[in-house]
Amino acid sequence: MRKLLALGLVLALPASASAATLPYKTAVKRAHRAGATHARHLHATGWEVSQGFRFARHKVVFAWYGQLADGRGCAAQLVVRYASRHSKKVVAYFRRQDCS
Repeated sequence: MRKLLALGLVLALPASASAATLPYKTAVKRAHRAGATHARHLHATGWEVSQGFRFARHKVVFAWYGQLADGRGCAAQLVVRYASRHSKKVVAYFRRQDCS
């Protein structure tokens, strides 16, 4: 009887954020906001965010390209994901940035 009650409680609990899928539309909005902020910091004259790829249910990776005022070009990966397993907060960060 106890096992049945415990099983019922486990099935009745809502799914956690780790099991939730990050909506692509939300990830795109956050990526564009982070891309614009990054472009301002680099003093870019033009920039774009390409289509994102989902590598996990809670993470989408975009490619970010920017043209700097001095003529150099920059490329980076822009990762958008949940802040933690137990959070619905969406964070974005850049990795593998190369300016040449």
